Amino acid sequence: MVRIHPGLPNNMPLSFNVIYQDPDVLVIEKPAGLLVHEAVGKDEVTLADLLLKKYPELKGVGEKPERPGIIHRLDQDVSGLMVVARNQPAYEFLKTQFQKRTMKKEYIGLVHGNMSKDADTIRFKIARSREKARMVARPESQEGREAVTHYEVLERWRNYDLLKITIETGRTHQIRVHMHALGHPLVGDTLYKIKGIKAKDLGRVFLHAAKLTLTLPSGEVKTFESPLPTELADILPTLTRT
Repeated sequence: MVRIHPGLPNNMPLSFNVIYQDPDVLVIEKPAGLLVHEAVGKDEVTLADLLLKKYPELKGVGEKPERPGIIHRLDQDVSGLMVVARNQPAYEFLKTQFQKRTMKKEYIGLVHGNMSKDADTIRFKIARSREKARMVARPESQEGREAVTHYEVLERWRNYDLLKITIETGRTHQIRVHMHALGHPLVGDTLYKIKGIKAKDLGRVFLHAAKLTLTLPSGEVKTFESPLPTELADILPTLTRT
């Protein structure tokens, strides 16, 4: 049974933005710091709690009660666009797009160091680490789940690159794992960091789901965009040009 967090008052304002809604779907902007759904060892207000508070009809939508209407997720310390189904037929419709990889997601990320190529595709497989509580990247010849990430350098600074990132697959921590495997971890990522690289303390990961293209149950194809949050945008002018 899904619980409404006991610390969630009746008049608590939503801590996410709704940028689009119709009878079938919601498109929202999740802020960094907000957990999408219940997680082991964490007792805090989640996006699922807030969704059920505002949209009680979401109860029972989806496959798991703790994820009402939620098609996909973002890591707690990542911000940006998510789509939520408001009824079961919409859930199945959107889930099919996700499985067939026709739902397009675009991210903006800042990485440590300068990429050797202006654009490339990363195809390392992803598996759960046997030693640490995180995921690891492995060569295509080894065991693991297929993961495909494309990136393009948008802007360069001394020791930093701003990337546009798109993914064909949706593996756990995929972008974070792939950038770490290339030796260019995302700025602010305290889980996937590399010894010797002095991390900026952002209190979050510099990764934002900025663009989402999908087909609505009505048949209309729509693209939604979300600008960089202020806490990320304000960092860029402080970086040193090459």
